[in-house]
Amino acid sequence: MQHAHVKSTIAIDPVRAALTKAELLAVKGQRADAISCLREALAQYPGHDELEEKLQKVQAMPERADAEQPSSGMGRVLLVVGLLVVAMVVLYSLIL
Repeated sequence: MQHAHVKSTIAIDPVRAALTKAELLAVKGQRADAISCLREALAQYPGHDELEEKLQKVQAMPERADAEQPSSGMGRVLLVVGLLVVAMVVLYSLIL
């Protein structure tokens, strides 16, 4: 018995892909990367209204100060250590 090999193709709209990528970058706080992504798409597809509107919106967004620094989780570690110290002090005082 032979198996039929089916080839499937997915059409990806490059403008839609650029818009989605720019939105994700902007949400993550990578405004400069989002702007460059939109400018590259506009260079390939000049005069596209949706790309121009999104570029204006992203350029109007304020730059986040903490965008370049990934969260290290240090605050969570300090919280856990602090709670452990408090628990040890409480247990020690109950024993005495």
